[in-house]
Amino acid sequence: MKRVNDLISKYNKTDNYIVISEFPSQMELNGNTGLSRYSQNTISSLKKRLANSNAGTIILGNIVNGREEIYEQNGILVVRCFKRNSFRPFLKLIYFAYRFNKVKKVLFEFEFATYGNEKVSVSIPLILIAFKLLRKKIYFALHQVVTDLTSLHSHLGLTKGSVKLSIINHVLNFFYFTVGVLSDKVIVLEDEFKQRLSKFVHNNKIEVIPHGIEKVKSNTNYKKENLGFKKNDFIILVFGYVAWYKGVDSIIRVFNKLPKSMYDRNLKLVIAGGKSAAQEGKKHYELYYNKITALVKANKNITLTGFLKEEDIEKYYQIADLCAFPYKTFISSSGPLSFAISFKKPFILSKNLIGYLKSPDFSQSFDEAKLMAKDVFIDVTISHMKRAISDVISNDIYVKKVNSFTNLLTRKRDWKTLSARYYNLLFFDQQSFQIGLAFKNLLNYRTYVIISVFNIFKSITRNIFT
Repeated sequence: MKRVNDLISKYNKTDNYIVISEFPSQMELNGNTGLSRYSQNTISSLKKRLANSNAGTIILGNIVNGREEIYEQNGILVVRCFKRNSFRPFLKLIYFAYRFNKVKKVLFEFEFATYGNEKVSVSIPLILIAFKLLRKKIYFALHQVVTDLTSLHSHLGLTKGSVKLSIINHVLNFFYFTVGVLSDKVIVLEDEFKQRLSKFVHNNKIEVIPHGIEKVKSNTNYKKENLGFKKNDFIILVFGYVAWYKGVDSIIRVFNKLPKSMYDRNLKLVIAGGKSAAQEGKKHYELYYNKITALVKANKNITLTGFLKEEDIEKYYQIADLCAFPYKTFISSSGPLSFAISFKKPFILSKNLIGYLKSPDFSQSFDEAKLMAKDVFIDVTISHMKRAISDVISNDIYVKKVNSFTNLLTRKRDWKTLSARYYNLLFFDQQSFQIGLAFKNLLNYRTYVIISVFNIFKSITRNIFT
């Protein structure tokens, strides 16, 4: 206990800041989830920028190995105090926020699936209220922004147009509004998400900091044969856990109708991922996953890897000829896309992801590379897939354009560049607390509660009487 108190005392300084997020264990380099890797990159890049200052990092992270822990790791204090789908450990977040009473800045990295089910997620504003009572400045990073779950009804196992879906939609939008009221800044990863969120949060409160792109050293000596493929195989890589909204079923159906080979290259589809931790065990998801595995087994040219260890992720990107993102809807900035760009791989995105072009750095890189939207954003159809494969194999001009784009965007979204924006936000944000603004927010909050309750009641009555 004395050791714990000593560590808390050591890091309880006004110059420090708190990060709430999943975080890699001491045995992992970058973590086995998208959020843990993202947080690791954010914290590491900020740590370098803070090297000549007195500021330090405190991580309130997820429990690993089934137990709470407090330890120092590379000059960072790691407090493992919460776990998914459990309310009690979340009280520890408030407890440690209280113990670190001198630390006023909190960066809260949020993905819905990270902290648990819907009941746990909607309780997050209660934690934010406690933080405000403890006089914390909250910087809330929303990694997903979707304001209408109709496009995700199959992913969630809900009936389109149902009362339940309508109620969840209203609760979700009320969640965004509440987060906006309680946070000093809300961070999103693309301009598309700022536009969506601005319906519930004032524009001045929303900060766009794009998903960073890691600089990697490509191992040109790594061969396809190392993973059981042949040298002349053309590998289409779909990376990430299997989920309905990622369109895995769509690309399998299209792939099944493609020729076995093109330009003397044998076509192979690799789905590099396993079950979604957030969805596993749910009846509708198990049915979907079983359908995917059945489709895979029916075609020997399709591989489903299952969950990949951290050291194997880069291997699959190394051997990929084309990275595909056949998403059915745009809810977050894709970590797998950032990987594809890191490895300078040709990629295709479904037209559902066209919102990327609303981000100035993305669209500017697109224009500078002389790419057209039709070169990258496609319908997931046989003709469009054929054209994309043909371009990669036989169109040198196209490949050079894509390579130019990846170089341009990597420079703009390099973690070192983005860390400056986090640094300025956390340590130079001079936004002061204004009584008038706070009162206005409170009135807006009250109004929004009334409107939300009315909309829920309207949805219920509409479904009863129609």
